[in-house]
Amino acid sequence: MTLRRRIGVVFQHFNLLNARTVAANVALPLEIAGVAKEQRTRRVAELLELVGLADHARKYPALLSGGQKQRVGIARALAANPSLLLCDEATSALDPETTASILALLADINRTLGLTIVFITHEMDVVRQLAHHVLVLDKGRIVARGTPADILDASEQTSEPALPAGFSTIHTPNAQTVLRLGLSTQDLVSQLLAQLAHQHQTNATVLATQIRAQQSVPELDVLVQIANPSEESLTFLKNASQSVEVVGYVPADS
Repeated sequence: MTLRRRIGVVFQHFNLLNARTVAANVALPLEIAGVAKEQRTRRVAELLELVGLADHARKYPALLSGGQKQRVGIARALAANPSLLLCDEATSALDPETTASILALLADINRTLGLTIVFITHEMDVVRQLAHHVLVLDKGRIVARGTPADILDASEQTSEPALPAGFSTIHTPNAQTVLRLGLSTQDLVSQLLAQLAHQHQTNATVLATQIRAQQSVPELDVLVQIANPSEESLTFLKNASQSVEVVGYVPADS
């Protein structure tokens, strides 16, 4: 068996086939693997029972909620009995209540099946609820590892994020502004900046992120570079963040 076949993948946006029923979506990996129909039917029934969708087998994805679609995605990822489950931002498209139910399901799968789960996320609440071990990546490199407590402990996060080349506290013509945003850990940085671009036609680039703890409450400290921020865009960021601070300026081409 190849390495790829030993890994089940749960996608952020479900990636279900709309022309197939729930049962047929779950059965797809088994069909590709050449599993006999009777065995496929039995396995699909087991998996739909596991994810709480036994009575949805004949429904089509268009009739399902986001949480139900992700449960189908989880069942499909488990169909071929993988040795590792890779969840790629599997809850970022879901509301908080649905996220909690999906995390509970994954924790139960991890516990009852003894299946290793690799969960890719930017949401620190997910890390706290689900993870036993954490790796922090920056530009493809591992920059920290440990338990969730290790990673979220402020005593382990004492260094300041590196400032960009050409950084200055003095504003010069055509310089771009560097802001420090304090975000609650459940905030998604990419979503905030996407809203900034869409609503205020203002583009920002993330320079660095760092997990901090203030009064035992973890926060995400984010440095962003932004060109000519308007009062409206700054007001938007202030309303959406715990704190906003102008820390300096960089040349426009940095």
